[in-house]
Amino acid sequence: MNYNKIENIRKQKKVSQRDLCKIIGITTVGYSKMIREESIKVSTLEKIAKVLEVPVIYFFTDDVTPTNQVAEPSTPYGTNKLLEEILNELKEQLKQKDDQIQFLQHLIEQKLQ
Repeated sequence: MNYNKIENIRKQKKVSQRDLCKIIGITTVGYSKMIREESIKVSTLEKIAKVLEVPVIYFFTDDVTPTNQVAEPSTPYGTNKLLEEILNELKEQLKQKDDQIQFLQHLIEQKLQ
C-alpha cells in the first residue's frame, strides 16, 4: 500500500488533516502515527477513501490520477495479478506485526524471570 497517496490526494482535494480526522473519527496524532508507521485498519482506509472520493484500491495501485472508478483490466489475469499483489502486501504487513508481537512477548518473558 502507498501511504503517501493518502496525503497526496488529501492535499489535492484541499481537505485539511484536521477535517479528515474529525470526519473519520480519529485524532490528528493518531492519523500522523498511522501514516508514519504505515499501519492502518481496513475500516479506517475505507472511511478515508469515502471522504476523499476515491476507491480503496487507489491506494494499492501505481495510478497517479485518482478517479471514482477503477479501470477494468484488459484480461482477467490483470485482476488476479493486482489482487495477488495486494494480498502479498497485506501478508507482509501481517508478518511484520507477528514478528513485533513475538519480540514483545520475548521481552515480557525476560522481565518476568
